[in-house]
Amino acid sequence: MTVPVPAYPAPLGLLKGKTIVVTAAAGTGIGYAVAKRAAEEGARVLISDFHERRLGEAADRIAAEVGCARPATFVCDVTSEDAVQALRDAALAIHAAHGFGAFSRSQTRRANSGIGTRRPSR
Repeated sequence: MTVPVPAYPAPLGLLKGKTIVVTAAAGTGIGYAVAKRAAEEGARVLISDFHERRLGEAADRIAAEVGCARPATFVCDVTSEDAVQALRDAALAIHAAHGFGAFSRSQTRRANSGIGTRRPSR
């Protein structure tokens, strides 16, 4: 028996007025999908990745596919504490620039970055 694939859910504006930061968003995986869906739901999106060219391409693709403003981008190596703090500062600046002032508490974040390691086999 074949089960039909459900329809893609229509946006409901669930993130309108929110700023969301998504790391590891330059590819075609979970980070990109989360950023795209956040844009569909009305969020101001800041996407970050280590790969500058792919990051710009992802922002362009989200804007074209969603029909929204191009997400802000920030090149960031999440293995560097200084770079992560700069990413945080960029997100706060974007939020404040839209007339919402400083964050009173954490709103929305999505961390997708990870480092894989191989253990020696025993």
